[in-house]
Amino acid sequence: MSGFLDEFAVSIQAEYARYLDADVLGKILFKNFALNVLGVEKESLQFNLSRHGDLGTNKDPSDAEIRFGNRPYIVETKISRGIVQKRNKIDPILRWQFSGLKHSAKGTKRGKYDLVFAIGMNAPGLEDSREYWKNFVSLKKIAKKEGRDFDLSAWPHERAFLNHCGIYILPRRFIFSNCPNHYYVTVRKIRDEQFFGWGYDIPRLRNVWQHAIRVVNSPSVGDEEV
Repeated sequence: MSGFLDEFAVSIQAEYARYLDADVLGKILFKNFALNVLGVEKESLQFNLSRHGDLGTNKDPSDAEIRFGNRPYIVETKISRGIVQKRNKIDPILRWQFSGLKHSAKGTKRGKYDLVFAIGMNAPGLEDSREYWKNFVSLKKIAKKEGRDFDLSAWPHERAFLNHCGIYILPRRFIFSNCPNHYYVTVRKIRDEQFFGWGYDIPRLRNVWQHAIRVVNSPSVGDEEV
């Protein structure tokens, strides 16, 4: 069955899920990750559903809070659908863009979050309707050959949806010392980056999370935000 508005969508369910607001979708995927990858309890999570809330220890606006181990961590969520460069060329380039990591659109410094949870959808943006679903079908074939699940109709709160994503878990210190405010990633060039894992690789994601947590908790050397 095709979608309701998009004839190329594999189902109405999938079409609805894909068109969720990016801010809401990012929070849903972080909860999915926390429950199904990290294995935390629901009681360890808090979410701010508005864009201008006061979640956080310093009443700074933030997206989520997770209690992990013996302390809470403030999390900013980012999500990027694919941006296709050279779309009319033989070899188009798929990129993710994570904007406003250090400063908001108004130029104000981001609140004192601990981590950025940045999710890249492994597909072209929704403006490429036909290619969007065609790309997912090709990824499903690759996953099948590798013995992995790739359910095109998975809801964002379901573990299987993470299989469609690449995930960055970026400590604040790393962002302010190594990343531009608007961070561009060329998807096909991703290798073994220290703060990245594919959503289908749970052991890798857990290691990336633990590594990011260690960086957050390590002694500060100088002012990484200068």
